[in-house]
Amino acid sequence: EGTAEGAVVGHLMWDARGRSLHFFAFDLQPPAEGKQFVVWYETGDGKAIHAGELAVSARGACSAVFDAPQLDESITAIIVTEEPVGAVAAPHGPQRIVARFEQPGGGAE
Repeated sequence: EGTAEGAVVGHLMWDARGRSLHFFAFDLQPPAEGKQFVVWYETGDGKAIHAGELAVSARGACSAVFDAPQLDESITAIIVTEEPVGAVAAPHGPQRIVARFEQPGGGAE
């Protein structure tokens, strides 16, 4: 019944043929002033690979499509962190969303 307080409702859809991730979230609190939401692919060996940024509407909704890199390792999670606006080479800020999964088809083909 319902969701836990502070929980984000959303969907991740993996397009295996197009090698892309379709991301939808609802009820997401906007990032703090001077911050942005950054999406990362986490691999089985623990690497975080930058996917892109999320723009959140005033109503807390966002949607985006991110291309997936060709990797030797499988993507095991999608992580959204709150980072300072600007170039971010690695996730350092607090995790706002963590979605663990196993990429269909494994790593590089």
